[in-house]
Amino acid sequence: MELCVSEGYCLPPERHERILAEPPESADAFLDAVLAGELDRDEMHPSYDVDKQTRKALLVFITDWLYDEGHGRGAKSGLPRFPDASEHSA
Repeated sequence: MELCVSEGYCLPPERHERILAEPPESADAFLDAVLAGELDRDEMHPSYDVDKQTRKALLVFITDWLYDEGHGRGAKSGLPRFPDASEHSA
């Protein structure tokens, strides 16, 4: 959610639920899923890519929240790493 609010990368509800139901295994894969999802595509394509500086910043953000190995804002928040998708469908 914060990726949408803070960084402007927002997914349609069905894409949001899909990522929560089947979370990508890495920050890179998560970012690719978000970028592809914004364009309503199933897979990432190089032409959808953001510039290297933006990608690096987004990966730091995603890693800090979701792939932090217990040391980043995600762990410190006390929130579940990937909330149940059913909690967000309303």
